[in-house]
Amino acid sequence: MSEDLIIKVADKIIESSETYGEALKLCKRVGHEIELRAYEQKIKTQKGADMNELEKTALNEILRTVTYIAEKVDKIDSKLQLEETKDIASSAS
Repeated sequence: MSEDLIIKVADKIIESSETYGEALKLCKRVGHEIELRAYEQKIKTQKGADMNELEKTALNEILRTVTYIAEKVDKIDSKLQLEETKDIASSAS
């Protein structure tokens, strides 16, 4: 993989984030999405031959639900960290 591409992607993620911590979380979500897509592709090719359409659909829905839950947990975590930061700032004042 091209080092230039990695730098460009990192720059874009950092630019779209308020903090480096937020950028790192976003990178983890991107990594998870790549794994999810790779797994979906595997289902469609190798394992897909052994599964009927209903099983494939069910598995894809489960994967999407897990992704949705992970995104919600990330949002809650971000809100909690923001509140903690505000509390610490208030205590320091």
